[in-house]
Amino acid sequence: MGSKKIIGAILAALLFAVPAMAESQYGEAFLEEGKMTVLRDNKPKIFTAEKDKGAITILEKDLIRMSNNSRVRIETREKAQVNLGSNAILQVEAWKQRDKNGNMRMLFGRFRTKVTGLVQGEEFNVKTATATIGVKGTEYICMVAANGNTTMIPVDHVVQLEGLDGLVRDVSPGQISVVVNGQRATPPTQVPKEIRNDLTSQRLDSPSVESHMASSLPGESALVQTGIVDEGVLMESKVEEFTLEQALLKPIGEMESMVREGQSFSKEAEIK
Repeated sequence: MGSKKIIGAILAALLFAVPAMAESQYGEAFLEEGKMTVLRDNKPKIFTAEKDKGAITILEKDLIRMSNNSRVRIETREKAQVNLGSNAILQVEAWKQRDKNGNMRMLFGRFRTKVTGLVQGEEFNVKTATATIGVKGTEYICMVAANGNTTMIPVDHVVQLEGLDGLVRDVSPGQISVVVNGQRATPPTQVPKEIRNDLTSQRLDSPSVESHMASSLPGESALVQTGIVDEGVLMESKVEEFTLEQALLKPIGEMESMVREGQSFSKEAEIK
C-alpha cells in the first residue's frame, strides 16, 4: 500500500470512535497555543487558545488531535503532565500488555511527559503502535511516526522502553533508544550530537500526519549513520507500516494479520 493510501486510511480511522457512555474523567487540558480538536461520541469539538483559557475536561476514550503551531499541557489522574506539540494525535484508551497497563496511546507526533508524586506500586505507562514506555517518577521526550516507529529520550532518571518482543531497555538521560518496524528496542546509546537539539526541542513540533514526512522519525539519517538504526529495517518499516488505523482500531492483544499489495504477513505481539 502506498504512503498516500496509508495516510488516507489513517484519516478515515480518525473519524471512528466508540460512543462514550458516562466515561470517567482522565484529566484536564490547558491549551497554550493554537488549536486542539477533541473527538468524543463521534463528534469533534474544537478548542482554541484564544477563546478557551481555562481547564478543558478530558474523558476516557477521547481522541485528541493538535493543529499546526499548537501546544497543550494535559494533567492526568495518573499524576503525569503530558505536553503535546503541533499535529500530535493521542487517544485515551485503556490497554494492557504483559505486566504493564495504562490509559494513554500515543498515535502520532511528539510529546514530553513528567511524572511526579507516585507512591509505591503506582506507574504511568504509554503505548504506541509498536512500543511501550514505562516510568516511575521521571521525565522523557518521545516521538512517534505514522508507521509506529518510536524514539524515546529520557530527561530525568531512567525510563524503560520495550518493543513488541517484550525485552525491556533501561535508558538513562542523554541516551536514546528506538523501536523500528516493531522490532526489539535498540540498546541505549548516547544521543547523536547532530540531532540532539532537534530531539530535545521544547516546541515538540511534528509535520502534519498527511505530509510525506509523517512516516519519518527526526534525524533518521543520523540514526543510520551512527549505527543506532539499521537502514534496511528502517526502509522496510516504510513499506510494512504499523498505521494509526491499526493503533486506533485494532485491540491490543491479538496477533496482527495484515494484507498489503497481495502479500500477507503477521507479527505476534504476545500481548495479553
